[in-house]
Amino acid sequence: MDLRPAQPVPEYAGLVDEEGDLDRPLRVDPWFAPGLRLEDGRLEVDGHDWPGRAVKPKPPMLEQFARLGAPGRDRDQAVLTYARKWGLLNLCQHYLPLDHAEVQVPISFAVTGADRVNFVPPEQCQSLWVLGGEPVSTWLYWSRQAAAILAVVSRLRDGKWARAEDWSTLGEEGPWAAGAPERLRLHAQQWTRTLAEGYEIDESADAAEVARREVERGVARGAIETWLRLAGAAFELRWPSRGSPRVGFQVNGLFGALGLQLLQAAAGSPGFATCAGCAAVIALHRGRGRPTRYCVDCQARRIPQRLADQRRQRKKSESASASQSQAPTVGGALRARCRVGASRRRR
Repeated sequence: MDLRPAQPVPEYAGLVDEEGDLDRPLRVDPWFAPGLRLEDGRLEVDGHDWPGRAVKPKPPMLEQFARLGAPGRDRDQAVLTYARKWGLLNLCQHYLPLDHAEVQVPISFAVTGADRVNFVPPEQCQSLWVLGGEPVSTWLYWSRQAAAILAVVSRLRDGKWARAEDWSTLGEEGPWAAGAPERLRLHAQQWTRTLAEGYEIDESADAAEVARREVERGVARGAIETWLRLAGAAFELRWPSRGSPRVGFQVNGLFGALGLQLLQAAAGSPGFATCAGCAAVIALHRGRGRPTRYCVDCQARRIPQRLADQRRQRKKSESASASQSQAPTVGGALRARCRVGASRRRR
C-alpha cells in the first residue's frame, strides 16, 4: 500500500525540493522496525519478528507520516502499514518519546514558547509496546501535529498568514496533558483561540503586521524545537576507523528522524554545515554553483570577501618568498663565476 500522493501535497508545495520531495537526505544511525499487528486499536509487537529490519530515513517518510490522518482512508490500516515499514515511535505511557525523563513538556504545540504553561509529567517512563502497544489514536495525534507544522511553515515562507484550522490543530492538548494543572490548560486554550481567531496589536498597521509575523514564526519555530527536544536530538562526533571525524546528528529512532526532517523542510535545506566565518550552524541551500558556507550575518559583514582577500595576499607573499629564495644573488653569481674561472685555470 503506497501512501505517497501522485503530486506534492498542495499545502506543502513551498517546502518540497527540486525533485518534488518533502523529505531531505538525512544521515543518522539506523533503527529497527519490528513485526507488528493491530489489536484493539493498538500496534503490538509480533515476537516472531524481533528485532525486525534495520531502517534508514528516505523519501517519502515525512510526507507519508503527515498524511496518516488524511480523510477518505482506513486510518488504522494506514498507520499499521506505515509502522511496519518505518518502525514504532517508541512512546511511553505519557504518549511521549520514551526516556523523555525530566524534560518539561507544553500543554500543546501552540504554546511551546511559553515556559509558564510547561510541566513535567509524573511517573517514571515505561515503554508502551511493553504495556500493550502504541495506540493508533496517538499516532494520528502526532501525524496531525506534523501536518499542521508543515502547513504553517509553508504559508509563512510564502508570505501568507497561517490558517485558523492549523493553529487549532497545534492547539490540541497533548495526550499527556490530562494530568496538567487546570490553570495551565486554561491559559493554553486561550492562547490557541487568540491564534486561530486573530488578535489585535496596539501598533501601526506596518508594525502590527511585523509583530504578528514574529509571533507566528515563533510558534512554528517553537513547535519544531520542542519536537527535537523531546526526541533528544543532538550533535554527535562521528569518528570512523578510517578517515577524519565528522559531526552528525543523534536521534531517537523514527520520532527523532521525523523531527529532523521537519527542521530541514522548514529551512528548505538539504543539510547543515558550520559557517566558515563565525562557526554558527547554518542551513545549506541548493542553487546554482556550490552552496554558500557563510551565514547571513557574515555575508552582510563581507566576511567571505575579506577572507578571500587574506588568502590571496598570503598566496602572493608565499609566492614572492619562494621566488626570492630560488633567485641567485649578485654576490652569489660573482662567486660562482670566480669558481668556474679558477677551475678552468687549474686545467
